[in-house]
Amino acid sequence: MRILITDGDNRASLAIVRSLGRLGHTIIVCDKHLPSLASVSRYSSAKFIYPDPVSKPQEFVDSIIKYISEHKVDIVLPVADVTTLLISKNRHMLPNFCHFPFSDFETISQAADKNYVMKMAASLDVPVPKTFELTGKSEISKLPDNLSYPVVLKPARSRIKIDDGWHFTSVGYADNYVDLVSTLERKSEYEFPILLQERIYGPGIGIFMCCNHGEIIATFSHRRLREKPP
Repeated sequence: MRILITDGDNRASLAIVRSLGRLGHTIIVCDKHLPSLASVSRYSSAKFIYPDPVSKPQEFVDSIIKYISEHKVDIVLPVADVTTLLISKNRHMLPNFCHFPFSDFETISQAADKNYVMKMAASLDVPVPKTFELTGKSEISKLPDNLSYPVVLKPARSRIKIDDGWHFTSVGYADNYVDLVSTLERKSEYEFPILLQERIYGPGIGIFMCCNHGEIIATFSHRRLREKPP
């Protein structure tokens, strides 16, 4: 099968290219520049450059659709948040012969929302950190007195769609009340909601599952060697 992999500089993309390449599939790697990490793999049969999905989202989508149509790509696998969301939202533009093995746009958007995922986990009796949600800068004056420091500042979304493209958010810490207020005041309104969470000490464990209509068909887990931020 001819499989198109986006975000060639992503280490996950390289792993995907190697795995599917070993199975004998024809792999095409694309990114906003070349060479990229995955494009120089021996399993990369072809490569091309697309417009920056962050600053030129529609041009990116048009470029992907055009390549798929002209080269008869069987499967498109976006790897990063932005490329996945953009292709998912425009999946109706894909030719009938090309498969996009992801859930619908609403489901993907919910999975990318940390606040939504945390509330769902809590509803299923999965332990979550103590959390206080700030929906906007107007609520900074309403910070609770019982926050424990250092407190974690976690935007609900890692990537936020704004008028001129996408904004990348990041997790941070505040060591005390003054530090917290100062950090929140510097945030843009579109970065909210922001979750204020207790800091959990200990190793970070991740688990990944590949599901087909709710049926788990593959799992993988890892223990983080490093945390960002540390």
